[in-house]
Amino acid sequence: MIDVSGWEWIVGGTDSVRTIHESGDGSLNWTKLWRYDDSGWQSVAGFTGWVGAIHESKDGTLWVGGKDGLWCKKGSGENEFWFYFDLVNYNLSQGLPNSEVRMISESQDGSLWVRSKDGLTKFSPGSEPPHVDIVSVDGLPTTKISSGYVTGRPTLAFKWTAHDLETLSDYIRYRYSIDDQEWISTRIQQLNTSFLSDGKHTFSVRAFDYDANPSRIASFDFTVDTNQPNVL
Repeated sequence: MIDVSGWEWIVGGTDSVRTIHESGDGSLNWTKLWRYDDSGWQSVAGFTGWVGAIHESKDGTLWVGGKDGLWCKKGSGENEFWFYFDLVNYNLSQGLPNSEVRMISESQDGSLWVRSKDGLTKFSPGSEPPHVDIVSVDGLPTTKISSGYVTGRPTLAFKWTAHDLETLSDYIRYRYSIDDQEWISTRIQQLNTSFLSDGKHTFSVRAFDYDANPSRIASFDFTVDTNQPNVL
């Protein structure tokens, strides 16, 4: 609501505001994490704890630090995704903090300087994306079947693999989608789909390295046809 002084109370919470940032797309971001754009105020799903620092780097990546460590956002609209640097032991080897982040700054060479409860660290994220391939469908190598595969079963089993120049394969993350629906996060390299309706479908998967770089999208088109032919 707007009071007599002209100030507008935008969220009815009682927690303190620690930082506010306007990103390159014109949206406002503030703790806990909330965002304001043309559609109004929205909380950012999946983000936990208070926010102590927000920084937009030269490449447009939005870096957010807070009570539970470091996050970043890349892309916008349907291509937007958030990445959480949550691997405690791997963070130490990469120069990333595991504790409360209170300041984020960027030097001329693109390195990030992050001040946390444990001190000051320097993080130089790589820019090379990982590579992902769908390697099998229902146990059949994709090198031996073409996109447009027809199955008489309503469920399929997909397996994929990925590699990256800097991130160990165990630390690569994945997101998959069926028929351009919501992208779902996973850390394993396989999926048994739920029951699908008869007709044409598309399975898509992409990989993310531990610098939050996304791979190209790998897709496979297939058809489910559970109607058995009549035998005369």
